[in-house]
Amino acid sequence: MKKIVSAVVVGAMVVGSAFADAKITMNGRLRPTFFYNDLTHTGQEGSNAESESNARSWMNLEGYADFTDTLKFAFTNSDKTAGLTFSVNVTNGNSSGSDSLGTKLYKYSDGTVSTESSAIINDKKESGTEIKTSRSNNKLGNFLTLNQFDIFANVFGTPLKIGAGSWKDGFADGSYRVKKDVDAGNAEGVDFERFKLGSAFKGAPSLFIDDIANFAGGSNALSLYAEYPLALDDGMKLTFTAVAVKADYDVVESAGVKTTYASGYTGRIQFSMEDMLNAEFILKQPISNEHVFGLYLKPLMVDGLDATVGGSYTYATGGNEKWNGAMDFDLRARYQVSPELSITTFNKISMLDAGDGVVGKSKENTAGVAVNSGIVGHDGKLGKLTSGKDITKVMWNNISARYKVDDMITATLNIGLINVLSNESDADYGINFRITPGAQLYIASGATFWIGATYSRASYNSGAAGKDDDVYSSWSIPAIFRVKM
Repeated sequence: MKKIVSAVVVGAMVVGSAFADAKITMNGRLRPTFFYNDLTHTGQEGSNAESESNARSWMNLEGYADFTDTLKFAFTNSDKTAGLTFSVNVTNGNSSGSDSLGTKLYKYSDGTVSTESSAIINDKKESGTEIKTSRSNNKLGNFLTLNQFDIFANVFGTPLKIGAGSWKDGFADGSYRVKKDVDAGNAEGVDFERFKLGSAFKGAPSLFIDDIANFAGGSNALSLYAEYPLALDDGMKLTFTAVAVKADYDVVESAGVKTTYASGYTGRIQFSMEDMLNAEFILKQPISNEHVFGLYLKPLMVDGLDATVGGSYTYATGGNEKWNGAMDFDLRARYQVSPELSITTFNKISMLDAGDGVVGKSKENTAGVAVNSGIVGHDGKLGKLTSGKDITKVMWNNISARYKVDDMITATLNIGLINVLSNESDADYGINFRITPGAQLYIASGATFWIGATYSRASYNSGAAGKDDDVYSSWSIPAIFRVKM
């Protein structure tokens, strides 16, 4: 693995020598969960529960999120009119599981370990528990994946820029997210930005709406784009961006000829008024009978305040009618209260037009859908939000505070809530909440260590007669060791 990564870096440096400007950055993150205890029970907790299950783990080195080292390379020519940017994610080359080329090991209740899958223990035949070992997968495709590439050029030296590329994390104007990783101690999305702008529903056309190079929250679609900025009077500016995105847009048969339209389309118009307002209008058409519109505003008049407000609307016909009339509203704000204290809040309401323009009334042959992500459990996957298929309206709120104690330590606090406001059954999803106080240590130049203590909880009741609530709760200790340079 080290040899291949070194070859990538050296190769990039050699290529970079042919360009006037070359830059390499690295962002490595180890994100363990030192301990977690995920508990699910029906009825009262403990010995009086109708049923109870418990999952517990110590020192899970990829429990909070996978280990990732992002290497980014950027090259431009001497007059900055053409360039190439690409980045790769280097992930752990070892995975948990039995080595198919080696010998499986089994552990028994008395602590003995054997290569046999069953044995006589205390005069009784017992099936052993397979021990999960570490196996090497040091193949290029197993640990080195493309994160982003972008080639671009200004046509004949004019402001018109054309480009092509593929984006895993989205091709969007990040300023509208009102997100600074440092505000949460670089905590993961489960504790901070759980949803992007747009829908909170799984598979929705407006999921991550401002990513104009992918559809419905997808990634790495091949795209071709053109961008043109237009300066106006009095510090105002318009920027037009049009993108063709590889997709199954439509197939039309006429007069014996089958025509395939192999790209969907997106567009973005951005307007800026110096020190007053930024705005963007987004149009996405992933398939011929689906249209998504978004409008987001950023007021700039208040010192210390960074905010975004806006929403999206989906118009769909044919087989995608369940998304027709879907709407999303976002309000985000970050305020620098003092040099030491900042507060960030994310707020979203997503809803489906479930019938006759009234949320909660079923369309014919159309049900609700699941929420795209949860926040309960050590990894956010505990509870029913992401598996329920009857949800038609959901609200997400998150507030984060960061206080700089001194140059070596910063205190953080993240609180997240998800509340199902309406659904198409008698089920009750309760309130899902998560609270994570933490501290970030600046252990060296370019290196930080964040550790938190999380408690999360949710409940669910199917609505069946006499049914007690299912309750989900979790304690965990997540951490992030990060080196960026």
